[in-house]
Amino acid sequence: MHPKIKHFVCRACQDTLPINVNLFRRGMNVDVYCPLCGEDYNTQNHIFLDYRLAREVSTKSHFRITTSERSRRNFEDWCFHLYNTFDGETKGLIFTLILVI
Repeated sequence: MHPKIKHFVCRACQDTLPINVNLFRRGMNVDVYCPLCGEDYNTQNHIFLDYRLAREVSTKSHFRITTSERSRRNFEDWCFHLYNTFDGETKGLIFTLILVI
């Protein structure tokens, strides 16, 4: 897996990505709702698991990661599940796909 992808996954699992909710927690004056849909807080779970586009991308990809499988986990647990389920090359592809969402 490319080092940039590993770094992204590590930051995501530690919940330190610069998303609106995290920036708000750090004292920045930002809107905590999703700037794309406005329907939910802009959290990692929303961006990578619950947002309509994320669900579409993951279910239409050849990895066949279903919405019901994702909804049982938070983002960190979901990443660990993916990491332990797939081989090295597939892991890299899946986490690259997550990064571009």
